[in-house]
Amino acid sequence: LLLLLLLLLLVSAASALECRFTGPSGKTYDLSPLHSGTSNIEYTDSTQTYKYALNVCGTVINEANLQHCHSEGATMCQVYIQDASNTFTLGEWKSGASVKWAETTSGVSMSFANGDICDISTQQVIRQLELNFNCKPGVHATITDIENVGTTELCKSTVQIDSMYGCAGAGGKSGGLSGGWVFVIILLVVTPVYCIGGCVYNHKQKGLRGRDMMPHRAFWEAIPGLVKDGCKFTIEKLKTLRNGSGGYQEQL
Repeated sequence: LLLLLLLLLLVSAASALECRFTGPSGKTYDLSPLHSGTSNIEYTDSTQTYKYALNVCGTVINEANLQHCHSEGATMCQVYIQDASNTFTLGEWKSGASVKWAETTSGVSMSFANGDICDISTQQVIRQLELNFNCKPGVHATITDIENVGTTELCKSTVQIDSMYGCAGAGGKSGGLSGGWVFVIILLVVTPVYCIGGCVYNHKQKGLRGRDMMPHRAFWEAIPGLVKDGCKFTIEKLKTLRNGSGGYQEQL
């Protein structure tokens, strides 16, 4: 169980690091606070032609009309308002590997070149996406403008976002460890101390040997059974609830 918890913490910490960037100036930008597990940053253009959904450093939340984008791992999705079945992935989030970072005069930017195919005058062009996070103290994240360019050589959406996290060091101390890594380090230190120290104490003070030396042995041995019972209860509850409720034309 401890190993599983440690693995989850390592994955979480690694994801947070993928959302941080240190530019040539030495300044660090941390956009991880903008990632959400429950909602997207939304925007509708002034012509009421398109709606947009963005989840920074991750995949858009699977809400109405966003199934296509969510399944493709889109970090930003474009939805045609007159026909919501026409949705387009503007850029995919692939564990940070697909992102090109850059410092700008007003903050930091993330660029993607892996969106859906854009059909323009019989030419097929890969959609590109540029997210510009402009330093705006006190503002969490607000999309202020989206400029779409569609030619036979370029199909690109440029997004302007006002956010406090576009300011260097706003997401955490520049160059320091994130809270996730601090917790991981503490866990790596405390776990062996707890296991080894507990075994030594039980052997020296209580004269226990073998498996009996394990600190709080009864508690740890009971956990698998408790987890199993919890899973069985949840499955049965879901079954009960389920049985009870039985009964365009592409453009930019």
